[in-house]
Amino acid sequence: MSAPITKFAVYLPDAADAHERKLRLLVLDEHYKRANALIRDGTYEGGVMLSPESATAPEAERKLVGTIIFVEAPTLEAARKIIEEDVYWTVGVWDKEKMTILPFLPVTAPPETKIISAL
Repeated sequence: MSAPITKFAVYLPDAADAHERKLRLLVLDEHYKRANALIRDGTYEGGVMLSPESATAPEAERKLVGTIIFVEAPTLEAARKIIEEDVYWTVGVWDKEKMTILPFLPVTAPPETKIISAL
């Protein structure tokens, strides 16, 4: 039998009204405190997703549109619980109806292996 998958990719688009209500800023410190603890213990890694035009926009004009997180957990249900305990979830920064959480298998190779060649 294969070993169970214990890493999950979680896509969390922002709720439509999260920016106008300034929800992210209101609870930013609480979110960062918890996220940093989870990052330090190896449970969590991730960051914000930006709109396509943000790739070339000045920093002050970049638009946050959601979050992507990789969660280390024994089950999908446990990974979901980690997300649902986040203040961004509880106050409605993230669109709960649009969350996607899937098992994730990272692809790695020895450092000397060339993964992607120039197109």
